[in-house]
Amino acid sequence: MQERGKQLVTVSLWLGAASPFLYGAAQLLAASLYTGYDWQSQLASELGTEGRASSAIFIVFIVLTGLATMASAFGFKLGLEPIVRNKVFPWLIAASLVSSGAASVWAGAHPLPSPLHSPGYWGSGTVAFPLLMAAIVRARISWALRAYFLGTAGATVAFLLVSSGFLKIDLSASDGVLQRLGAFLVYFPVAVAAVAILRNRRSEDTALSEVRRR
Repeated sequence: MQERGKQLVTVSLWLGAASPFLYGAAQLLAASLYTGYDWQSQLASELGTEGRASSAIFIVFIVLTGLATMASAFGFKLGLEPIVRNKVFPWLIAASLVSSGAASVWAGAHPLPSPLHSPGYWGSGTVAFPLLMAAIVRARISWALRAYFLGTAGATVAFLLVSSGFLKIDLSASDGVLQRLGAFLVYFPVAVAAVAILRNRRSEDTALSEVRRR
């Protein structure tokens, strides 16, 4: 049973590592079916607009992205517990992933032009994840990884200030570019963190095996 649990955690983390690439695939595949799609000005959600040839494939991959993200919460919760001293963080990070994944599933289930397309505050975990990873201060995490999450958190805050209009910068002509930048900042760290946890678990298993051989 213990070995089965380890396998489930590993699969869960690999799903987390795959989630941002599923999100990217949703756009690349759908855009190939959307004649005249403008990456600079059009949002990703427009690829899923009802009646478009791109709609079905975009929705399928967005929902898969959400399901993979939600499933990764299990692996993050159990994978972070051995390396994080504050046991609240694994729960918060798992919750942020469930929130982020649920938001993707919701958006896929309510494609444009549905007024229900936006999950609103239910998807706040999407932005919370990189901020929570950066907030972990007492953990067995390399300085390089810590610097990455701190930098990503700072960039995420800057992105929120710009996209919300707080800084009064008009980027309306580049809405598509701005959205994809934001997506990179909040989705890619999930893959980075998942791979880091997997590597840590592999190193611990190797060390344990060497001890047993002795």
